[in-house]
Amino acid sequence: MKVKIEQNAAGEAFLAIPQELLDELKWEEGDNLEWLLNDDGNFCLRKVKSTK
Repeated sequence: MKVKIEQNAAGEAFLAIPQELLDELKWEEGDNLEWLLNDDGNFCLRKVKSTK
């Protein structure tokens, strides 16, 4: 899925991840995510597992 990078009024970049995708991935506000650079130059975003 492709998600557009947007900017808020202060010029900060953010991703508006669709609720449908958040539900499917079981991601919630406050989850820690990490960026991974793929060999083809694209990026992957994944949830970091908690160490609790």
